[in-house]
Amino acid sequence: MRKNNSPTIKQHYIPQYYLRGFSKDGNCVFQYDVNEMKQLPLTHVKEICFEKNLYEFYDCNNNIVARNSVENKLRHWESIFNNNIIEIKEKSQKVSKFPHMSFLSEKQMAVLIFNMAIQVLRMPNIIQSGTDIFLNMNKDLITSNQARNHTILECLPVHKPLDINENSILNTVIKWFENMYFCVGITEKSNIFTGDMPVVLYSDDVSKAINGEKKANDITYPLTSNLVLFMMPPDDSKAQFDNVLFKMSDSQVELAKDRIVSLTNRWIYSENELSEDDIRIIKKYKIAKKQLINPTSE
Repeated sequence: MRKNNSPTIKQHYIPQYYLRGFSKDGNCVFQYDVNEMKQLPLTHVKEICFEKNLYEFYDCNNNIVARNSVENKLRHWESIFNNNIIEIKEKSQKVSKFPHMSFLSEKQMAVLIFNMAIQVLRMPNIIQSGTDIFLNMNKDLITSNQARNHTILECLPVHKPLDINENSILNTVIKWFENMYFCVGITEKSNIFTGDMPVVLYSDDVSKAINGEKKANDITYPLTSNLVLFMMPPDDSKAQFDNVLFKMSDSQVELAKDRIVSLTNRWIYSENELSEDDIRIIKKYKIAKKQLINPTSE
């Protein structure tokens, strides 16, 4: 966070407001290290999920230019995203009968789509991948700084008004989430966690899903420790699941956690220490990943 108008150096790729949704006191979360299978103590959200100067532009002399221009715009968008999730949470708390149809407003759905698209594109691995692609496409013509600057501008276009008709990376990602069914699951316990890749796109053909040629099988996005957004392609046989708030069963909670763990690189963030059942899900994916890397391993 900015102090005394000083520039923001710690730039969070998973926003602090979002992580607070998985915090009991609104400030600290438990971390679970999937690689080491180790539960870490409570940590303040400002001390995790950031890189220094992640969204800054650099000139040919490695000097930062237009400092915090992207960070400031992200802060503005985060305020909108945060207010949207707060509205959804407060709305869910007023529902007494489930399932509750027509739960989300058109505006709330639109903000969630933009929120998820920005979350995908602000991740360090996406920025690095884009940088590598631009360098390979323009060998000997541009520097690594120029490729990185271009990637940030393409992924996070803070320098111009948003245009839904523009052929852009952002609009391509937004299309992943358009024309999908929205379902919001709610739990009585605060037992939903999130991971270091919060937006989970599951597809049996990832390349076609990413290129927009085919809708993902489903999308999972934990909103808070007791709310999960599920999305699925339109299907007349499942029309009753479109824009509904439903109370999640134990098996549905496990499915959500299963999806979250499947895309997690290393870190799980939660309001409480993980349960034995949570760790069982993580172990299952570690075994599957090991077998993919070394099919002969026992």
